Amino acid sequence: METEFHYPFDFSLYTQEEITQLIDAVHYFERAKDGPLDPPRLKKWIATYRSIISNRAEEKRLDAIFQNELGFTVYALNKKVRE
Repeated sequence: METEFHYPFDFSLYTQEEITQLIDAVHYFERAKDGPLDPPRLKKWIATYRSIISNRAEEKRLDAIFQNELGFTVYALNKKVRE
């Protein structure tokens, strides 16, 4: 049985537009982790994500959740796109 993923963002900290961008970024990251990379597009999504999640500690916390629940980290995707 598949479980539903609950986004670990503190929604009260972000605008509706930022929340939409964060969720869209996570969806793109999920597709990018296994599929062919489009480096310019991935870089754009990483930059968008990091402009909203501007706190390194928060980014690390979210990466740990994404790794555990979805099998990727933004850090690893960023490293992969730079190779």
